[in-house]
Amino acid sequence: MNRAASNPLATTGQHGDVSAESVSLVVQHRVRPGAHAAYESWLAETMRAAAGFPGHQGVHVVRPVAGGVDYTIVVRFATCEEATRWHQSAERATDRGRATSSGGRRTGQRRRRH
Repeated sequence: MNRAASNPLATTGQHGDVSAESVSLVVQHRVRPGAHAAYESWLAETMRAAAGFPGHQGVHVVRPVAGGVDYTIVVRFATCEEATRWHQSAERATDRGRATSSGGRRTGQRRRRH
């Protein structure tokens, strides 16, 4: 079995190969009822900012089911260094503060190397 098939968070390259160093940042937010529109707006802005960082390979958002409040966001980068650069950036720090004002509260975060 190839690595991409056995690891659903593994990132495949342009030709289907799996990067030896790809990294996924997994963030979980709980959004206050009634704040989903503001949170979605914040999320779109934050993902546009992340996309401008070197090594960004995409994002996957798992939205809550109807009536739910929990979001899971998986942001992929080519290397650990590039993921760290985004994670420690001023843009992300500013966006994190705005997440709270947009109705989101972080409930978990983890980093996974592939």
